[in-house]
Amino acid sequence: MTSIDTEVQVGALSPGIAVVTGAATGLGSALAQWLLARGWTVVGTYNKSVSADPESENLTLIQVDLADSTLCAGFADAVLRQFGPPTLLINCAGINIDKPLFDINDDDWDTVFAVNVRAPFILTRELGSKMISLPAASIVNIGATTGIRPRVDGANYCASKAALHHLTKTSALELRPTVTVNTLIPGLIRTDEAWNRLGLTESSSRDVALAGIPAGRIAEPEEFAEALGVIVGPGGRYINGQKIIVDGGQFMY
Repeated sequence: MTSIDTEVQVGALSPGIAVVTGAATGLGSALAQWLLARGWTVVGTYNKSVSADPESENLTLIQVDLADSTLCAGFADAVLRQFGPPTLLINCAGINIDKPLFDINDDDWDTVFAVNVRAPFILTRELGSKMISLPAASIVNIGATTGIRPRVDGANYCASKAALHHLTKTSALELRPTVTVNTLIPGLIRTDEAWNRLGLTESSSRDVALAGIPAGRIAEPEEFAEALGVIVGPGGRYINGQKIIVDGGQFMY
């Protein structure tokens, strides 16, 4: 029997450089703020359709069109040149273009896959190749429950999130043993995007949604961000290639 000698990494990740895509709004903003509160330096992206909040001392926000592979790779290169390899990469930016199957055109499909799958792949390739030289690092992909159980009018989105789940697994196999790669999956979280897309401004729609959540409530973005501590905290170094669902028991996969 052949033994493999590796240095065992235990304990929480030491706060360092964290790259968070989609860091100006919604879940990305909550994740960035969680990290900032714990001493991390955050380099975040935002897209051209939203305004970035003012930067704090340890927060840098950069406008990047992640659907453009050249710009995405250029962002990774800029991070490495200015900050060096990040200790943490969170691929949070995502896009929905929801339509019935027969109404989805090629651009709808390509745009969703470019942002939801290709951008995380490029950043994992470009940054992950340098992160493996660190004593310990982590990549967290923000998935979706619809990547496991699909819904109508979301063929492109559901397929992209299913692909992201497998990108997590293959990356976990290839970036071992120093870089862990996991998918963090939100359930129903109180963000503007979810509120508007799911029609939750109507009390009847909220009642239907709540009926399927054993926890009996809709979570706040800050609660979802706390789940990041499971991965980057003291017990997270042995969690790898997993889907961690934060949904109040709604899906129970």
